[in-house]
Amino acid sequence: MSAARKRLACVECTRRKIRCDKVVPCRNCTRRGTTCTRVKETKHDSLVERLQARVQQLEATVQDLSERRLSIPPDDVIEVDADPDSEMGDAATILEFLAWGRRKNPDYCGDLSPGDVPAEVEDEDGRGHGLGLGLGPDRASAEAYLRLLLPRRLLLERLVSFHCERVLWYHNSFDAEKFHDELQTFYRVAQGQPGHPTVDPQWLALLFAILTGALACAPRNLAQTWGFPSWEQTTLAQRWFKAVTTCLHIADYTAVHSHYALQAIGTLTMSAHLLGFSNSLSVLIASAARIGQCLGLQRTRAPAGAWRQLCIQDWFSIPFFESYVISRPSRGDIGADETRNDEPTRGAYSHFFYKVAALLSSLHDGMQNAHTLYTRYEQVLDHDRQLRTLATQGLPRFLQNTPIQPDWPCYVPWARRCLAISLSHKVIMIHRKFLALSFTNPVFGRTRRTCVAAARTIIKEQKGVRDDAGGGPVLWIQQAFGVTASVCIYSFLPLQPFSHYVTLTDGTRSSSASISSTAPGQPMTPKQRTTAN
Repeated sequence: MSAARKRLACVECTRRKIRCDKVVPCRNCTRRGTTCTRVKETKHDSLVERLQARVQQLEATVQDLSERRLSIPPDDVIEVDADPDSEMGDAATILEFLAWGRRKNPDYCGDLSPGDVPAEVEDEDGRGHGLGLGLGPDRASAEAYLRLLLPRRLLLERLVSFHCERVLWYHNSFDAEKFHDELQTFYRVAQGQPGHPTVDPQWLALLFAILTGALACAPRNLAQTWGFPSWEQTTLAQRWFKAVTTCLHIADYTAVHSHYALQAIGTLTMSAHLLGFSNSLSVLIASAARIGQCLGLQRTRAPAGAWRQLCIQDWFSIPFFESYVISRPSRGDIGADETRNDEPTRGAYSHFFYKVAALLSSLHDGMQNAHTLYTRYEQVLDHDRQLRTLATQGLPRFLQNTPIQPDWPCYVPWARRCLAISLSHKVIMIHRKFLALSFTNPVFGRTRRTCVAAARTIIKEQKGVRDDAGGGPVLWIQQAFGVTASVCIYSFLPLQPFSHYVTLTDGTRSSSASISSTAPGQPMTPKQRTTAN
């Protein structure tokens, strides 16, 4: 009987059941950065060694903390108030985070969280696949599906440019210059193939999110010049939206934390409501909020980019969910960056609305802590004053009613109109708890007058959007907030002659002459409502 053949494959390749090139070190171990050994070790021995190494690491940390404490002379001990938010102030917290391989550091800018390892799937040749994370036998199908959804390069770059020039100012969830460089690398190195090993699926999710926002926000006539008929514009945008979630799940984004996932979800806020994916977006924002907290973004005093957009969307959703996921910042954190962006930049608009959104979270907490109707209404009036102060004293110069400079970007007029619509809507959101009471209780008459005035402003700006021939993007707030304004005005109609409100909204009175005699508080007849509509 011949002697047993000597095993030449390394331990790591044998464990992964992939082909080893049998050199020292082998190509697979070199690519992963792992130790290449030829001594076979059992699964039990490997686990024991890893646990022993972790125990030694924890023991060394505890010993270091003990030596620091003993090195302080008793007479020089200074009592310091414990900071509950400081992870360095508690040895147990340090040990816990070391044990789980996690960290809370706002300066950490790596794409992957340090405690997570991507679950790479390899074939028999040991080659990894960019889209081979957790899909199993369906990986090839997903790869082919995503490749079919990508438009040709010239059209794709045109969509990306449209998003960066005409949509990005609203959400500012990614860096346009950096993304353009990454897109060129995608075509130069990966040849535009989603399944290439160098392609990060979470970056691919950002690409599809940008395409979705561009196509969903593009006016019909502009999309047709790109070659998209009206039926394809909506259908393809919906497919691209779902491709974002496909890429995120392929990448196992809830375990492998990346800033690309936050940027993709933040960018989707521009298209989700237009395409009918509002429920999906709310779940994605909640998951992105937790990912951002794991990456330490919760500790940043002046958030920017995708994290700021996620904060805005989370706090603006408070009136609908009666809660919020991301912790409300303190007044000091909101005012950490007091520099007002008077010059138009892509981040100036979201920087201003971050402060507006923080007011809604503050109002929610104030209402929760108030125990009487009187004190709750005091909270409403106080936050109404704060919003008006912010809209006058804290408004950047390029968003004010000043002449538009020739060198300013094309989005400045659109930003001003969106500002008027959004601020008016936020006034209604602040007062909405007392809107119904304002029709029966004269104590809350200020709410009724305030909400109707805000609704009139929204409708006036809506007409400006409709008449705008500058090729501005189609934004979801132009539709959603118009519905809110219509509800407010329609609810107020029985209280006064209808001719009064027609005059305020569209400048005409003749169409309402037949119903101008409607008494305050008297319901309108079906004929009158038909004429009003």
